[in-house]
Amino acid sequence: MEAAQIQARAVIKVAAISLAVIAVAALLVIVTLHVQTTIRWLVAAIFLTLALYPAVDRIESIHVRGRHPFPRWLSILVVYVLTFAVFVFLVLQVVPPIVSEAESLGSKVPGYINDFKDWANQNPQFRFWVPFMAWSSGFTLKFASQFASGATCPSRRPLLADLQVGAEEFRRLSL
Repeated sequence: MEAAQIQARAVIKVAAISLAVIAVAALLVIVTLHVQTTIRWLVAAIFLTLALYPAVDRIESIHVRGRHPFPRWLSILVVYVLTFAVFVFLVLQVVPPIVSEAESLGSKVPGYINDFKDWANQNPQFRFWVPFMAWSSGFTLKFASQFASGATCPSRRPLLADLQVGAEEFRRLSL
């Protein structure tokens, strides 16, 4: 009889511990979801600190007029200013070529589509897709011409209408 009582106590104890662990895990998940933004900022700050520490340490070790090292706050400020300057320089040197290349690609897309249509017309295994390509090339040509002209994002209604017409045409052709 004592063995049965011990076993029942052990089962209750294990069940209670399991429920406590599950409750703590659920509580941690809830807390993590509520402080998710704060955790992201904290991780970013730790990463920034670890990434810039060697540069701050190096600048801090510089002796001014041969006797006093740079103060830590001034070293941190210099590293932040230099990092910001490098970031601005990279943005100014990298983004404009990417934009000009994207505009160039947008103006060349209609020619690429016509070349692909010609190639698909010459290959018998792609003849089934030619009517669908006619619809999609019109849609792509309209979008590419708007992109190449520097127009802002087109209205969503005409694009959705084109997509619905193309989907209906695709269903009709595939039956």
